[in-house]
Amino acid sequence: MIIKFFPHPKTGGNPRRSMDYLLKKHEHEVQVLQGNPRLSVDVAEGLGFKNQYTVGCLSFEEANIPDAHKQEIMQKFEETFFAGLEPEQYNICWIEHTDKGRLELNFFVPNVELESGKRLSVYYDKSDRPLAENFKQVINQQYDLSDPDAPEKRQMTVSSRNIPENKKNAQEAINGLLRDELEKGRIQTREDVLKCLTEAGFEIARVTPKNISIKTDGRNLRLKGAIYEQSFSLDRAIEEIQRAEGLGGQERTSERYKQATGGLEKAVERRRSEFSKRFGKSKASHTQRLNQALQGAVLDIDRDWARVGIGDGVFCPRGDRAIQSNGRLEAIGSVIQSSKQGNDVSELQFGRQDEQDLYSDRPSIQGSGIRRQSRLPNYQARE
Repeated sequence: MIIKFFPHPKTGGNPRRSMDYLLKKHEHEVQVLQGNPRLSVDVAEGLGFKNQYTVGCLSFEEANIPDAHKQEIMQKFEETFFAGLEPEQYNICWIEHTDKGRLELNFFVPNVELESGKRLSVYYDKSDRPLAENFKQVINQQYDLSDPDAPEKRQMTVSSRNIPENKKNAQEAINGLLRDELEKGRIQTREDVLKCLTEAGFEIARVTPKNISIKTDGRNLRLKGAIYEQSFSLDRAIEEIQRAEGLGGQERTSERYKQATGGLEKAVERRRSEFSKRFGKSKASHTQRLNQALQGAVLDIDRDWARVGIGDGVFCPRGDRAIQSNGRLEAIGSVIQSSKQGNDVSELQFGRQDEQDLYSDRPSIQGSGIRRQSRLPNYQARE
């Protein structure tokens, strides 16, 4: 299993289009496991941040795993990446894909802490990579999942499969060139790799910690494998190989798991401290916090009263566009005034198990399942 966080375009991305991608699969290849797609999109679209949401997936090499393990892994993901927060402080929607012949657990998170209305940063690569990497290793070990980073699977160069034939040939030629240079002792570090590529006439387009991209006609060609990584050094690679050969497979796995567990505990504690400090008990009144959290939601004004509080009896009279601040919600915003949808705040926080199709024209979320439409299959949420 690996963790992927999908990048946003420079414009910040479009919540609805991203959810379109997650949902528009053949019916037997997609399933909403947890949360409410329409509600998550409504919350994200109501935010004033440039990046309104985070989307990514847990990608497995396995075709499928037991349902109980899926639920446990999703819960552990939330406990890790939202450490310091209670479940009612964030919104998340989980959607399963099996269309690639393997399992993917996709997640969609509006970037907001619901009680304060402050921006919630789910993942920032420069600081959160240890959190993601250690989580991946711990989960792979605990559930006996295929680990792409296992020493025995490490490759100096990797040939991509889903690229045009001409680029695949170019990639294999470059990999072959560098392997030859490596065998001749002319490559010792990543700097030597970059120098070799430049001298061979290639223009470097992008350098990341895990790979190198070169410019080609159209999309850049990404080169992957141990030799292209920032941490590569020939001496270290030889040492790792010798060390792996000297240890039994079970010993290597046990040592990596111990290191990953310790690293994960430290990373989670940092996350918990950060989120607790930023999103600690708000001094704002309960009504004010609800008003902030509901900026992206909409109320059903067809009923005489639409309950929007959490156990304290806050009500919104039908048709009111602004409510006085004497114990009730203040103006909720133009999105709420112009839209219709009956959502209790608990739905905003947890989502509903009685899902509705994201694009139903009905004014409120009702029914016992996500209803089928001509362009979207029926996505029944699993209890």
